[in-house]
Amino acid sequence: HRDDQAMVRTTAKLFSAAVSESVVKETTHVVMGTPKRTINLLKAVIHGAYVVSLNWVTDSISKDSWQKESKYQLTTDFPILKMKGEKRRGLASSLFAALGLIFVDKDTSPPQADLIDLITLCGGKVTKSRTRSRYCVGGAAQDKEHISLSEQWVLDSITNLRVQDTSKFLLFPYRSPSPEF
Repeated sequence: HRDDQAMVRTTAKLFSAAVSESVVKETTHVVMGTPKRTINLLKAVIHGAYVVSLNWVTDSISKDSWQKESKYQLTTDFPILKMKGEKRRGLASSLFAALGLIFVDKDTSPPQADLIDLITLCGGKVTKSRTRSRYCVGGAAQDKEHISLSEQWVLDSITNLRVQDTSKFLLFPYRSPSPEF
């Protein structure tokens, strides 16, 4: 892993590119040795960056120039990457926008700060008040008035760029408020 990172850093320097440990809006490429869903992968999906295999770097070295990314995109592992980056950015920017306030528990995996960052990058509004929210991520709501969801709901929604059916991610039973007569 460290050898791969060193090779990527060296190659980037040779080709006058910058390397960062975390994905930001300006990130253009994410290089993965082993395809797995990480916070950086999800941010790459959100920002429309290329997500390529390490072979992209090794082949670029051997051919002395950056190779076309399409051959190296990890579309088999992450089908959403078949979608153009600009379209992914557009879908991600409003993914959670219509859901109202979302509360994220302090004891989550991934960490609360990462989940909050992902939700807000996708247009969601996060609150520090559980009682003000409709959705609670990470098991915070142990009552029937809030929709209490596992962290997987956020991650799967971003991975698919579609808000997932909450019934598959419920941590506690939810009862819709009774209409008043």
